Amino acid sequence: MRLTLRRLAASGVAGMALLAVATAPAAAARPAGPPATTASTDPAAALVAARITFFTADDDKDFDTALNIQVLDPGGAVAGITNVPNIVFPNHTTNGPFPLQITPGFTAGILNNGSVRLAVTPVGNDTWRFSFRLDLDFADHTTVSVVGDNLTLSQDRRTLSVSMTTVGLVFVPSLRFLDIDGAGAKLRTVGLVLRNVDFKPDPLCNSIGTVKEQHPAANAQVPTGTPVDITIGTKPSNPCP
Repeated sequence: MRLTLRRLAASGVAGMALLAVATAPAAAARPAGPPATTASTDPAAALVAARITFFTADDDKDFDTALNIQVLDPGGAVAGITNVPNIVFPNHTTNGPFPLQITPGFTAGILNNGSVRLAVTPVGNDTWRFSFRLDLDFADHTTVSVVGDNLTLSQDRRTLSVSMTTVGLVFVPSLRFLDIDGAGAKLRTVGLVLRNVDFKPDPLCNSIGTVKEQHPAANAQVPTGTPVDITIGTKPSNPCP
């Protein structure tokens, strides 16, 4: 199978995760699904729907092999889940799409660098060779597709994970006048992380207990996962003006 990879600018894709992959059939290959789609997804856009399609190669999934799919954020929280009915996936067939149940509150930024976890529970022996495409729909009317290709699950290897990238570059939000918890929460919604917290007297007493400075600065464009340092204002030695 020939894969044409289209990446969002500066995004890193780990392991077998393929973002925005258009597939083309090859000789004696599994059935080819519709091309995957992508768009420049807003990191703050909420996940609203997801569905997964399987393309079985030359070794089918037995009718009594249960299948579980989970979409996980980098910390392992479940953003979407489904259990596929115990049905056979014959050789060289397409099965799905199967919708996932979505957990509210997950954004593209939160899901970035997360993973898709697949698990089977076979009765006896069952080796299943397949590929899949997971389509993630976001509230800004964009879709990001994650593709796992040439995979195998069996009674000896019952789980596997495929990493995913949902956004590329993001704008650093302004953290001015937020407390530490608020700054961390706002960064997380766009896929950034809070790193160092320093404390510095504020002679004007405008930002006591809140963010006085940040680095990178607000509106800087950085890769997702970039750490951000903040400085919290404290009371000065002299009385406030």
